[in-house]
Amino acid sequence: MAVYEFLTMNDDLAEAITRGASLSEIKRAALQDGWQTLRDHALEKIQMGTIGLEELSRVTWRLE
Repeated sequence: MAVYEFLTMNDDLAEAITRGASLSEIKRAALQDGWQTLRDHALEKIQMGTIGLEELSRVTWRLE
């Protein structure tokens, strides 16, 4: 079972990137648009029983 992070570009994100917004501003805009972090997706898969905690650690140990 794959754990992934997918970000769809929209006008708000494009504008933020174009104006040189900080990473936290870009992340906030993405979250408001429904973006799900890799960690959140992994936690969802754990709750569903499709992956274990060790997979969460393996794929997100240096992120967030």
